[in-house]
Amino acid sequence: MMRHRWGKLSISRLAALPMSIAIALGLAVSGSADIMVDLDATGLPEGPLETWSNTGYLGEDFIAEVDVPSVTTIDGVRGVTLDGENDWYVGPSAIWLADAADRTIEAWIYNPEMADEETIFSWGRRGGPDASNMAFNHGVNEVFGAVGHWGGTDIGWAGNYATGRWTYVAYTYDSWMTTSTVYFDGEYANSEPVGLLVTHDFDENYEVELPFVVGAQNQQNGTRHPELTGSMTIARIRVHDYALSEAEISASFGAEAEEFGLGDPDADGMPSVFESLYDFLDPFDASDAAEDFDNDGLTNLEEFQAGTEPDNPDTDGDGVIDGDEIAAGANPLDPDTDNDGILDGEEVALGTDPTKQDSDGDGYTDPFEIDWLSDPTDINSVPEGLPSSIGINFIGGHNATAGPSVTGFAGVQEQAFWNNYGDVNTPTGGPGALIDDTGAASGATVTWSGAPNTWTVSLEPPADGNAALMAGYLDTGDPGTSTTTVVVDNIPYKFYDVILYLVRDVTGSSGDYSANGQMKLGLVHTTPWPIADGNGAFLEAPESGNAGNYTVFNNLSGSTLTVTATAFVARGPLNGMQIVEVLDTDDDGLPDPYEEANGFDPNSAADAALDSDDDGLTNLEEFGLGTDPNNPDTDWDLLNDGDEVAAGSDPFNPDTDQDGLLDGLETTTDFDNPDTDGDQFLDGQEVFHGSDPNSAASTPVLDTPVPLVDLDSTSLAVGPLEIWPNEGAMQGVFWSEASTPEVVVDENNVKGVAFDGANNWYVGPPAPLSIAGNNSRSIVAWVYNPEVAMDEAVFAWGRRGGPDGTSMAFNHGYYEAFGAVGHWGTDGDVGWNGQEKAGVWTFISYTYDAALNRTCVYVDGELAQCEDHTVIIDTWAEDRVGRALRFVLGNQNESSGFRTPELSASMTISRLRVYDIPVDAAEIAAQYNAELPYYQGQVGPSVPTISGFAYAAGTGVTLTWTPEAGVTYRVQASDNLTDWSDLATGIEGGSYSDPAAPQDQRFYRVIPE
Repeated sequence: MMRHRWGKLSISRLAALPMSIAIALGLAVSGSADIMVDLDATGLPEGPLETWSNTGYLGEDFIAEVDVPSVTTIDGVRGVTLDGENDWYVGPSAIWLADAADRTIEAWIYNPEMADEETIFSWGRRGGPDASNMAFNHGVNEVFGAVGHWGGTDIGWAGNYATGRWTYVAYTYDSWMTTSTVYFDGEYANSEPVGLLVTHDFDENYEVELPFVVGAQNQQNGTRHPELTGSMTIARIRVHDYALSEAEISASFGAEAEEFGLGDPDADGMPSVFESLYDFLDPFDASDAAEDFDNDGLTNLEEFQAGTEPDNPDTDGDGVIDGDEIAAGANPLDPDTDNDGILDGEEVALGTDPTKQDSDGDGYTDPFEIDWLSDPTDINSVPEGLPSSIGINFIGGHNATAGPSVTGFAGVQEQAFWNNYGDVNTPTGGPGALIDDTGAASGATVTWSGAPNTWTVSLEPPADGNAALMAGYLDTGDPGTSTTTVVVDNIPYKFYDVILYLVRDVTGSSGDYSANGQMKLGLVHTTPWPIADGNGAFLEAPESGNAGNYTVFNNLSGSTLTVTATAFVARGPLNGMQIVEVLDTDDDGLPDPYEEANGFDPNSAADAALDSDDDGLTNLEEFGLGTDPNNPDTDWDLLNDGDEVAAGSDPFNPDTDQDGLLDGLETTTDFDNPDTDGDQFLDGQEVFHGSDPNSAASTPVLDTPVPLVDLDSTSLAVGPLEIWPNEGAMQGVFWSEASTPEVVVDENNVKGVAFDGANNWYVGPPAPLSIAGNNSRSIVAWVYNPEVAMDEAVFAWGRRGGPDGTSMAFNHGYYEAFGAVGHWGTDGDVGWNGQEKAGVWTFISYTYDAALNRTCVYVDGELAQCEDHTVIIDTWAEDRVGRALRFVLGNQNESSGFRTPELSASMTISRLRVYDIPVDAAEIAAQYNAELPYYQGQVGPSVPTISGFAYAAGTGVTLTWTPEAGVTYRVQASDNLTDWSDLATGIEGGSYSDPAAPQDQRFYRVIPE
């Protein structure tokens, strides 16, 4: 049986008029003269809809701009289905509703699954300043999921939404009240005082009037943004030139609810669309409301009101039936009501309270007590043997109002006593004497400086210590403004971990952080801790673009700790920090967690002097350096860590000088000089192309394609592939950085490595300088992409973020601007010219010729398009702190040098090669033709190499090759490497003569039949 999750139904602030009165007063708005845009698909025939007629008073219709959406029928109602990719409509100019004009948008939509931000209807444009965009959305983002005005004027749905059914949504803006309000199924959902809007009417160059748009948003240049499109079905949209009242919204919903299955003909409290989903419910029989079909203690009506499933006694699958959860105050839709990491059913079995993170009220959360072997149900049982810690809370403040102090237990490492520093709006503080987690003096002191000001996330009373900890922060100011520096002196611990807390009052910011020289770049901050209920979750922020609210620096030492926070995007907040003691039980200089993680004995000092991996470094030396004590070659450069340290090369960088030669291969050249002989050619290029890197008189001829990278899965074993060896001239390995992809084989016995689009990618050695900057390069690959998305990375180096021309991403996506190549920037990017393929093995190629400043892309050996750039391609070789940028398979580098999961490939890659010259069209076609039989499943006879070629006046051109027994051959000819014609078939031997007259250019190929 199909099941639907119903949205939470909120109570309206004002009493809605009874339906009979509302209709009598004429408050149903459909068809009113004030309607500027009136789009109705309910009466349209099914099928493609290129033009959507507008019956509003503006009159001008809406036209599909890229792909053509279709009218479909869902639950008996017709609507226009948008696929979330290239489906949107562009209508008339929206200049009439620019600036602070009053407005209302109504829509009937069916959204099967909500994303963060999905556009229903929009005008204005993105890019700022605040309050200048107008995007009516259906998304789960708490800040802008409902309306994107840009900046602090955005609005979310406050949890009032539904998926998998028809839903009525509405938005109003009243310029007199300067308030925006959103409604869900005719009832108030959320509102925000937004001031006077300044909705844009023209593009950034004041050349194009910005239009109304269905399913997408306008960009600054007046075109549509491809990534925020709606993936839903829209039955009706109405746009009014004034703000409807709450009563009018309610009446409009009531007048159409039955049509969309939200009426209630038997008046039993359950709408007909809900009852029609279940065989045991009858929309015309009120008696079923009081029944309990699944015997969970809730009537069918109560299940509808609670949003639970009436045919499933345990909707959230947590082991507790829905009725018992509601009776206990737990949430039957959330398997972990108190968000403490223990399922409600497990809490019942343990005897803990599923609605409280700290069941016994002793200050320690239930999971923390379980981890430390104390009883979470006994207030007198508390964890023992906890490491000491020092907690610092930067209260922050603005508008002369300080945020809250931490007065209870808080932190990832839970502690009861905190040091609260909250001089209102004071950027410099200290020195302050610090207490530890027991309240005793620690002897340590703290000072900070460089913060332009401090800020408070929320002035609401915090529900617990964690909420107070997250409620204020030291503020770095905008990027480039300053760096906040916190110094803690006289730390009493030999080793310690440092936990930094990072929460900002709005989304969309990221910062760079360091602790005693260790760096973490581009950490994205979460939205504020939920002050109202205190049940927020700690989420560690990785260096991969996913948001979090804390980060950890492990196993630091030294009596002085220096922490820095710098804004990268918007702000770099520092809410607080903990210094947590790390024990060294055997006093051997190795912290206990380090010993345990690496298989050493924390109770034996002897292992510090051992060399566990025989690389010439003791375990203690490896800890100090940060190299892997169980891997003799941490960076996979064919040179042991000890030898690298002795020679002065970098044990974390397989190619210290980025010349293309791994450090272990620089036996006669200088590992720290990319051009040993000073002849303007990198050592690697000289070795790969046959010249002497130690002689300036010997230089390479760069006319033969030599693959620097050659990743070939066709001979690999099926199953997980953690390390993918590079068979190209550079050698080395590509290693899976997140989860491990697998080698798979299809029905035609073709092998490839499958990437899941989430956490599958490989990182290789640094890209050599010979293909960075403004140097030529080529990439060829065999890929199987089941569904082409907008932008999927196949292979990359350089880094994202600009300026124009500085990235290098070879993609397989449909987006016409950068679906094939992302060099960054409109002029540098290239698409596939509509020739991308899905669901088949495809040979894709890219070349960049630096002499011509030209990029060309090919599909299956044929040219798709070339583009001559005006911007100079200048690919980054280092990240923004000077570290060499690596090759990446299936993802891209960010400016921090790390990868972002959202850019992961969702395809299978069988083989890929990278060259340091622009490979010509003939070579690309030859590679395609030579390898095509394998990818067609013809894994029997191999494609022969034409070994002989002769011409005689009587016989013409004679080709010879070595035949295989029992195989017949087909000979084809072409004058352009594109159009091939058969000359002969069924040839059993190894030769053929073409009597055709000589031509200026003629190509041949021999194919086994």
